Amino acid sequence: MIKKSQEEMERKFLLKKLPYLTADVIYNITQYYKDGLRYRHSWIVGTSSIGTFEKIRKTKITTGHNIETEIETIDHIQFNKNKYGSAQERHEIKKKRHVFTYNDKKLEVDVFEDLNLIIMEVEDVTLNEIIKFPPQIENVILLEVTGLKQFDNYELAS
Repeated sequence: MIKKSQEEMERKFLLKKLPYLTADVIYNITQYYKDGLRYRHSWIVGTSSIGTFEKIRKTKITTGHNIETEIETIDHIQFNKNKYGSAQERHEIKKKRHVFTYNDKKLEVDVFEDLNLIIMEVEDVTLNEIIKFPPQIENVILLEVTGLKQFDNYELAS
């Protein structure tokens, strides 16, 4: 049963380090890919909450434009039941997501565990839109990586 489907327009940027800013919220995220679906567990850092578990299908429309369909919210038993084999076999990644809001834009900075990599996603922007960043972020952007397959989460998990 499909719970909800939403259009996603985003751009991605490679950062040289985590910007020196206070995040609105920080999430721990574990996600893995299996049978064309993304399984994601996310929870707020510093809380005792078990968080949320989701099963999602992401369909690419064009560069930076996707449809995300939440197939169902699952519990931790279903999430762990589908995890078999090594992290590499199930295409798993772990990251901390630092969420900032600036000029009405949501900026999600992902610091990947076990990878020397920091990627920022800017939500609800078009490819041609000029984005104003706070200086603390502007100064750590190396380059835009929107549309570069090697920076897709699935590829990073492989």
